[in-house]
Amino acid sequence: MLLLYSIYISVSGNNVLSLNNISIVSDVLLETKLPTKNSINDYDSTSFTNDSNNNGDTSLKEVIKDPVIIEKAVAKYLTAKELISFNNDSNSAALPKFMQKLLSISRGNKKKVRIAWLGDSIIEGDLLTKSFRKRIQQYFGGFGVGFVPATSITASFRNTVLHKWKGDWKEESFKSNSLKAPLFFSGHTFYTKNGTIILSDKTIFDTIQPIEKSLLCGKATGEIQISVNGQTKQYKATKLFNRLILDSSTEHEISVTIQDDNIPIYGISSEPQSGIVVDNFSFRGITGLELGKLDSNFLGNVNEENNYDLVVLEYGANLMFRPNDVDYSWYRSHIMKVVNKLRKAMPNSEFLIISTSDRAFRYEETWKTAVGMNNLLKAQAELAINNNAAFFNMYASMGGWGTIVNWADNIPSLANKDYIHPNFLGAEKLGNLLFDAFMKDYKKVCKDSM
Repeated sequence: MLLLYSIYISVSGNNVLSLNNISIVSDVLLETKLPTKNSINDYDSTSFTNDSNNNGDTSLKEVIKDPVIIEKAVAKYLTAKELISFNNDSNSAALPKFMQKLLSISRGNKKKVRIAWLGDSIIEGDLLTKSFRKRIQQYFGGFGVGFVPATSITASFRNTVLHKWKGDWKEESFKSNSLKAPLFFSGHTFYTKNGTIILSDKTIFDTIQPIEKSLLCGKATGEIQISVNGQTKQYKATKLFNRLILDSSTEHEISVTIQDDNIPIYGISSEPQSGIVVDNFSFRGITGLELGKLDSNFLGNVNEENNYDLVVLEYGANLMFRPNDVDYSWYRSHIMKVVNKLRKAMPNSEFLIISTSDRAFRYEETWKTAVGMNNLLKAQAELAINNNAAFFNMYASMGGWGTIVNWADNIPSLANKDYIHPNFLGAEKLGNLLFDAFMKDYKKVCKDSM
């Protein structure tokens, strides 16, 4: 019941609008302000190896038996501005296979490298992923906005694509009680008898290179008619997940009309024929547990037809919906199963867990970082360790204790006054932090290959 109630609160927005600053940082690596004694933030958060106590501060010792890994975790989980692997030494890349693929591209090999970036409202509207995508494509090659859903609540402020639609559209999502077809990473499936999607990719400045515009859809019975820029063509979509290339011209715009409401439509992708593709899969108000609704067979088909070299999971803000919560053990036990399911269905993908960013509540008339922050960070680090995934501590990297308050109150501001969401400037800063961390990891592979 606690799980269902918490998800309801996080999705509905029926929460307490307050945020706080906390003592999250033990004495490890991070330059942060520790709370004073007898403050609301007083509890033991010195390391993973502490025994569990009655405030919900659960230790890794309960889950991980290897003392060497525990020791590494104690030293690493608060590391800022670096990708962390709890199972590799610090001289090795945290994402070795992915970084090798980047190295191959840098040496002239024409291949496509895909990143699926799954998250909540922190990344909606292409925030954060916009600046990361721009920099990684500039460095390694590629262009294009990647995945865009058929319709979107963020279209009005997403500035990486001009996105419009016409006609009648029906939708199923993570919030639906029943589903006619499997959901994609976006958490949405669309159906239409007379719908048109119009996209203009605003991330591309090169007018010479061909741009692949593809319809991502589910299985259809028989041939389907799709009108592309006014011309009707016949297509077959025989698999659970299909990527139908509609146009490979140098044009940045496309208009797609679908007149068959039996076809599950996910969206359109605008991407290069080779280079880096970064797909933003944001869904407002979720915790990541909703990914458990994804169908394993469908994910296996995605793995075959549209393999993602890297899957990024960025959640956490919606878990901290009550100011005094400190126990996230219920979340840890459920999210472990969800990520394990994803990994089994996508064995060729590496995974990166990005921790929650800072958020605050109002404690004693002052906005401070949430008191449960450290425990949530630990739970997310455990998630990375137990799934052999890389880890990035966004909270520590953006500055740690009190950062979101400073960002919101400073001029110019980097965050909204809800003390949760970075604004455009803040999101750009976070995207650049991620790219810089990727480049540190990439240089480790470059050094090993010399």
